[in-house]
Amino acid sequence: MNDTVVTTRSRAVLWVFIGCILFLLSLFAADHMRNTLYPKEDGRGLGITIELSPTSDLNHAEHIAQKIGVILQNKPYLQYVLKVVGEKDSYAMGSFHDMLSPTHASNVIGFSCFFVPRNQRYELAHKYVEPLRKEIQKALKDEPGTRIIMSPQIGGPSSEDPLQIDIQGDDFSVLKEISIEVQKILNQIPGIVDIRDNVGPPRNELIFEPLPESMNFYQVSQYELGQQMITYMENEKIGKFHRTGTQDDLDIRLGTWWSSQSEKMGGPKDWEELERITIINDNNKPVSLWRLVTPRMNASLNVIKHKNGQRSVTVMSKLHGIYVSEIIERIRPIMNNLQKSWPSGYSYVFAGEDETDETYNKMEKMFCLAMLLVYIILALLFDSLIQPVIILFTVLFALIGVFIGFFLTDIPFSFSATIGVVALVGIVVNDAIIIVDTMNGHRKAGLNVRQAAQYGASDRLRPIVSTTLTNLAGLLPLALSDPGWSPLCMAIIFGEIAATFGAVIFIPALYVALPEG
Repeated sequence: MNDTVVTTRSRAVLWVFIGCILFLLSLFAADHMRNTLYPKEDGRGLGITIELSPTSDLNHAEHIAQKIGVILQNKPYLQYVLKVVGEKDSYAMGSFHDMLSPTHASNVIGFSCFFVPRNQRYELAHKYVEPLRKEIQKALKDEPGTRIIMSPQIGGPSSEDPLQIDIQGDDFSVLKEISIEVQKILNQIPGIVDIRDNVGPPRNELIFEPLPESMNFYQVSQYELGQQMITYMENEKIGKFHRTGTQDDLDIRLGTWWSSQSEKMGGPKDWEELERITIINDNNKPVSLWRLVTPRMNASLNVIKHKNGQRSVTVMSKLHGIYVSEIIERIRPIMNNLQKSWPSGYSYVFAGEDETDETYNKMEKMFCLAMLLVYIILALLFDSLIQPVIILFTVLFALIGVFIGFFLTDIPFSFSATIGVVALVGIVVNDAIIIVDTMNGHRKAGLNVRQAAQYGASDRLRPIVSTTLTNLAGLLPLALSDPGWSPLCMAIIFGEIAATFGAVIFIPALYVALPEG
């Protein structure tokens, strides 16, 4: 092969040109390959949150929880299932928005599921999520207004939803309308699931507005009104009952017994009980609550978020079978057209996109800095400005292997793959150093440039190929066993295979083609 490559200098230049064409093709592949920040790992935890209609009570939620619990208990790939009624499960509390939103409600059911070990199931854990979601949806088809949120553990530093659209503006009602419009658009795109915003449906609250003149007439202060209303509506802690031994102390709470609560603590649940509420005035005489206040129903928001000094609503969703970069590329034109119909001062941004771009930009800068430092060291080592260029060309051949390999195998390029590329630089440069040093040795022994290139590559072929094969043997088991490490390992594998061919074919061609060869 080397006889064909380095027969003449013009033939060597042709092979260098072919290498450059391959690199350009690899750049095309890099531009069209899928990418994500973190690969999906085989996490064993799964959180399932079921939000029934806002009018559902705990008894109805318990009935639904029993129904879904039977489905989960019959799944052979689930080892443990923990059910909670009236609150979210622990796995659903991993994101910033989930921690801000209410965690307890009578219409909420939570399941914390734990998968069996990997060797006891046929698929990665996250691949069971969508079939399970469809089965639960089928079981709840007679429950209108129900929302199911699946929260699998798929790796990454947090459990944030991969797709987040921050909508900013001044009027919260307008933001909510825009949020609903955006959710309708996302709902039409396959692969986008669990679409919601961080506000959620509003809660209806009964507000009592004090009437100052009536309160003065009946001699009731605002402080007394507030304290007595707390006693009627809440169960305030007023002390502790100390128990002997190692038993925990009991809280002593003061509240009002209401027949509608079925011996549970809490406020009244019907209008007749509200109408019977009386307030004791300063003269220890009862006064009807309705003479002191004006009732008003109000739609209350769960959370009000601000970003950069403006009110903000975040539309969130999870993804199935598609990556966030593909979704953003698809919906960005739709969002830009939609934004034209919004009032002035309202805008949107894909949350996390800036952080992702900043991360990759820093990696690119560090990669270029590493290449510069390697060039300086090689220039000092070989006392040449041309031969370090020859050696660093192996990095380009490695990138050809990485980009084309990821493109052909449809592996998404992730942050861990970027780390693999950086590690690849040190590996492939070593092979080129050995070959160029061997070629220089042949030149000193009296051979011409073409002979030195030919014998130098052939002399080092066996150790270079042996090193590559041993590296592949060590990396392949890890790449095939753990999806979290697979991109890093495959980047090194693809890059080292391409760099090996580059070292024995294109390095001799460069050695002959360049002036100082």
